[in-house]
This record gives sequence, structure tokens and C-alpha cells, in this order.
Amino acid sequence: MVAHAGDAGNAGSVLDPVRCGRYDAVFAFDDPDELVGAGLSCPACLEEATQLSVDVVDGELDARCSCQTCGSTWSLALRPKQLLRLSLDPPTTADVRWSLALPPTMLPPEIEDGWDA
Repeated sequence: MVAHAGDAGNAGSVLDPVRCGRYDAVFAFDDPDELVGAGLSCPACLEEATQLSVDVVDGELDARCSCQTCGSTWSLALRPKQLLRLSLDPPTTADVRWSLALPPTMLPPEIEDGWDA
């Protein structure tokens, strides 16, 4: 349920979490943090404070996302260069988490080095 602009105290805010579906991630490897953050933002309320759980699902790179503000969820299909961007320099607004099911060569260096085989 979305509050209407005339509602006191919650103008334009999302009141109930929404399952938003699956999208293609829309940022480039060399985009600045602001564009990457916008590409990861919540489709329901446009908040950039998101949590992403990166994994491989059905052979494809996938990020399960949730909004820290409204609780909405969605999924992003990632390309390899986007995965690299998130592993090397994630935007400060995103809490990126990595599945241990990812092959070690796809993980950021600090996670790969700490693995117990």
C-alpha cells in the first residue's frame, strides 16, 4: 500500500513491503558510486540503502535484494563486469553479501583468502 500525497506524516512513503520481481542491473563497471547506487535502489521507494545477497541461480549471476527502509524485495540479474564492480568497489549505500556457493574465483579477494577449503 502506498500512502497518498495528502496523507499526513507519510506523504509518498511505502507502508507495506512489496515483492517487486526480477530486473536486469543497469550500471556499468566504470560508473561512479552514485549511478551504481541508483541502479541498486529499491524499485518501490527508490531508497539506495539496500542489502544484496549475490549468488548463482540456475547458472546465472543473481542478487537477491531487500530495501532497508520499506522492506520490499526484488532480484537483479548481474553481468560479470557488474559482479566485478560490486566486489571491488561497492557503493557505500549497499550492503553486499556473498554466497559461499559462489566459485572462489568469483568472490572478492578478502573473502576468497579467508576460506577454509
